[in-house]
Amino acid sequence: MGSMDKYNQLYQSLFDQEDIFSNIEVIQTMAIDFFPNILHRCIHERYVTKKIEGQVNDLIDYYTTHSSETRFWKNPELFKCLVDFSLQKDTSSQKNLLNLIGMQLGIEHEPVATTKHLATRFFYYQKCYFFHENKFELNETNHFLVHKMDNTQILTVCLPLKNAFTGFISEDIYPTIFSTKGTVDEMKLLIENSLSILQKYSPGLYNDLFETISYVFLTPDFGDSIRFSYNLRTQYFGAIFINPFQTNEVAFAESLIHELIHQRIWMQWAYNMPDLHEYEQIRIESPVTNRLKSLPVMTQAYIIYNVLYDFNLFLVSENIVSGARKKKTDTAIQHLQKNIPFLYSRLTDAAIDAPELSNLIGRVHALTNTFCYEK
Repeated sequence: MGSMDKYNQLYQSLFDQEDIFSNIEVIQTMAIDFFPNILHRCIHERYVTKKIEGQVNDLIDYYTTHSSETRFWKNPELFKCLVDFSLQKDTSSQKNLLNLIGMQLGIEHEPVATTKHLATRFFYYQKCYFFHENKFELNETNHFLVHKMDNTQILTVCLPLKNAFTGFISEDIYPTIFSTKGTVDEMKLLIENSLSILQKYSPGLYNDLFETISYVFLTPDFGDSIRFSYNLRTQYFGAIFINPFQTNEVAFAESLIHELIHQRIWMQWAYNMPDLHEYEQIRIESPVTNRLKSLPVMTQAYIIYNVLYDFNLFLVSENIVSGARKKKTDTAIQHLQKNIPFLYSRLTDAAIDAPELSNLIGRVHALTNTFCYEK
């Protein structure tokens, strides 16, 4: 077995075993089915009136016919519209959201004035897109594309924008007003170098990143040196947010790993653990970051910390880091090696009345002990 193969095995063993986590093809099927499932549920639970039920069914039929096209499901804005629709009881607001969903699918052609009015609630329409020939097109000054090594897929990387997510993302992690830092070329180099490291670490993970994530939003510098990335669960599936001003290419690569795993698990849990909200009130202090998070979040963190421990071992073993960066990586390895068992203990105690999570924690513990601590 080659030296790098052993690292690739941990990620693949976690995420290619159906009894632990679904593989990427299953996750994609879940993401594709999210659209009709949530709308069918709204009809079944009588969230929609007979007046608009026909419009909902028309959207489901159109989507089902075209769902193999990635633009129909690898679109975080579509997920946001769907989640907002499922929470909205007012018929007028529901109709507006259905129009937005139709616009996302390319089948609604409202007058420009109406479209712009509806669009002010949504980031893409407000800042990143412009209206041209009755459709929205991406504003090239606000983004750049990063291609997968084999040129089969792309990531759209959106630059920080003032007032971009006002009313959707809190000010403390996406400031409304900020000073411009860095250049586009610097951001491109940072991301390309990060992706190169990931491809060397785990080709499987690298592939899954492009399969799962469609948008990387670079945030303004919100000044948190511990947390510099996040995601919005299934409410904005396929998009992750990273502060590039608190990272180098290694830390950026770690953020990509971190948020990819979160996105995969949140989508699977949306199907496999529908009552997960019951455990959100159970809070655990992370021994790694010393921050309080919910039991489901810290269960995911336990998985992520193990993969990041493995990733840092790879960085040292393959001489990816040197000098001051190697010292920092060695410190990270020691910190994780010391605190991951503490987190496991806390999770085991906290999950005693959460059998699904307790079983998962035990399975991951057995697997990561084999891969991480016997190298």
